[in-house]
Parts: sequence; structure tokens; C-alpha cells
Amino acid sequence: MRVNNLAGVFGALLLLTVPVLASFGAGLRDFQRGAYKRAFRELLPLARKGDIRSMVLIAHMYDRGEGRRINFEEAAKWYRMAAEHGHADAPSQLGDMCYYGFGVPKNHEEAAKWHRLAAERGSAVGQVRIGFNYLDGDGVPRDENEGLRWIRLAADHGNPDGQQALGAVYHLGGAVPKNYEAALKWHLLAAGQGEVLSQCELPAMYAKGLGTPKNDREATKWSRLCEAGVSADHRLEHAGLDGQQIPHSNAVYAQAALGSLYYDGSGLPKDYQKAAGWYRKAAEGGDPSAQIALGAMYYNGVGAPRNHEEAAKWNKKAAEGGNPDAQVALAGMYQRGEGVLKDPIEAAKWCRQAAEKGHPKGELCLGDLYYGGLGVPKDPTEAAKWYRLAAEQGDSEAKERLRFLDGRR
Repeated sequence: MRVNNLAGVFGALLLLTVPVLASFGAGLRDFQRGAYKRAFRELLPLARKGDIRSMVLIAHMYDRGEGRRINFEEAAKWYRMAAEHGHADAPSQLGDMCYYGFGVPKNHEEAAKWHRLAAERGSAVGQVRIGFNYLDGDGVPRDENEGLRWIRLAADHGNPDGQQALGAVYHLGGAVPKNYEAALKWHLLAAGQGEVLSQCELPAMYAKGLGTPKNDREATKWSRLCEAGVSADHRLEHAGLDGQQIPHSNAVYAQAALGSLYYDGSGLPKDYQKAAGWYRKAAEGGDPSAQIALGAMYYNGVGAPRNHEEAAKWNKKAAEGGNPDAQVALAGMYQRGEGVLKDPIEAAKWCRQAAEKGHPKGELCLGDLYYGGLGVPKDPTEAAKWYRLAAEQGDSEAKERLRFLDGRR
């Protein structure tokens, strides 16, 4: 009797599963060929019946505005359902939405929780995300060893995002000693799998001889591949609610890297206007380095008309995102009244934010304001404290200020 009951159950499951598989296959084929409206109609009933693959595709279409109007709340709902049903990658997507505040309240701790769950389920994307969460102390306590462990796990399994991330870690140093040879190795592995950001990092390494002898031919080859890859990457060609673009980190960073290749003339002819164009795309996608670079081009009138209001606008975007270089630049504009109304109190606010992150120019700036009593009470002792912190990081101007103060005592 027990065997017969089991046979009946399996028979019933087969009757239910075969049509579901057939329907999912049809929906997936329509999705892959870009027939999103039809795919949505085919997959939504399956998602409602608990098919997690359909849940993820429905979430993706809401997220990207494919076959439907963009609806981040619906996207987050379906990513959450797929995550709660055990999908490996869905928690990473939900974590990204929590990180940026799309469809759910912005919450970096919640983002890190979902990134870690994806990582623990074997998602390479989740492993890279939680790796950077730990490296940056973003949503979790800063732990460079834990961050590096997760990124290396993704890289060692051959994932191009993990390989690119590990290349970046070795390139920048910090969690590990700076090692250009190791950076080159991992970027080459990722670039060989079509990872566009690594393709965009390699030209400068070959042009400058970082981790390899200088090689203009290789620099040119990878520059062309970078430009082709970035130009073909349409992940930022749609806008979210109120025109807000949906961030896709590597796509944005690759645009910024291509802007730098044109600006520096690394493997490509130097072209400031093209540099400004790519910086703008990346800046609009939220990349702080591109926002700063575009602000500098407007400030100096290089590749774009001189426009201090535009320069201040882009520096402010990066500053509000927490970038200390932008905070220092914006503070200077408030001090001088360039592109914004002169406001020493606002200048002091931005100097302090950079200084409290340990940025030496922020510390120097705050020291100057305390010494002059600009936007803060005049206080030579407080000024000396901030000068000393900057000087301990090797800032020559801060050292000169300290010698001047010591000479007056």
C-alpha cells in the first residue's frame, strides 16, 4: 500500500511538473530572444505557483523594465520570494536593492545580510559583494581577511567577477600588499572571459609598465576591446523612477575607466571630449571617481565648457556619496564661492567629513579653518591637532603649517 501511494504521488508530481517545465522552457526562450511581454505572461503564473526560476526572471523584468514598466517594489518582492525559496543568486540581487534603496528602504546592514546569504549558497556574485562589504566595513564590521577570503573564493572558482575583484584588490593594495604582477594575472584571467572592467584596466597597466614591461601594442589591443565592450554594454541604457539610473557597478566603472584611457591617452588617442562623454555616462550611473573627474573638467574647461556650477554639482554628488576627495574639493568651492554661494560654515562641514575619514587634505583644510576662524571658532590648538594628523600621513603643507606654529610659540 505504501509503495502504491508513493507511486501515485510521483505520478501526480510528474503530471504537474511536465507542463510546468514545458511552460518555463517556452518562457525562458522568449525571455532570451527579447520577447519580454510574452515571457512575462508565460512566467508569471509559474512564479505564482512557486517556481523559483520564474520568480527570478519576473523580478529581473520588473527591475529592468523589460516587458513591463519598471517597478522596483515588485522586483524586490519577487527577489525576496525567490531568496526565501532557496535560490542562490536572488539574495544578492535583493541585497543590491537594499544597498541602493530601490523598492525597499536603503539599509546597508540588510544588504550585507542578503549578500552573505547568497555567498553561503555558492553565488559568486554574492561572494564578491560580501567581500567588498567586509573590505569597506560597509554594513558589517570591517574585516579585510574575511573580505579577501570571499573574493578569493569566487576568483579561485573561475568566476570573472571574482577574478576582476581580486585583480583590483592587488592593484590598489590595502587588504593585501600592492602587487601589480598578481593584479595583471587576475585581470588577464577575467578579461579573457570577457569581463569588460578588467579589459579596461589592462591598457593602463601595459602603457605604464605595471606588473609587466611596457607594451604599447598590448595597451592598444586591450583599449579597443575595452571600448567595444563598454559600447556594447547596455546595462545603463534605461532609467529608473524619476530618471534615477539603476547602478550596475562594473558597467559604470568600465565607463569611467574608458574615460580615463581617453583622458590619459593610454592605448587610445588622447581625446578630452570623448573622455568627458564617458565620464558623464559613468557619473550619471553614480560612479564617484567619474563625478570628480567630470567636475574637474568643467572646473578647468578641459573637454567641456568651463562651468563652475556644473563642477560644483558633480563634486557635490560625489561628496554626498561619502567620497573624501570630492568633499575636500567641494569645501574649497564653498570657501571661494565658486559655482556656489560663499559659505564658510558649509565649507567647514565638508572639510570635517573628509577629515574624520582620515583624509590628509581634509585634515589640512579643517586645520586652516580653525586657524583662521572660518566657519568654526578660531582655535590654534585645534588647528595644530588637525595639522599634526595630516603631517603624520606625510602631507608637506601640514608639516609647513606646524613649523610655522611652533616658530610662533
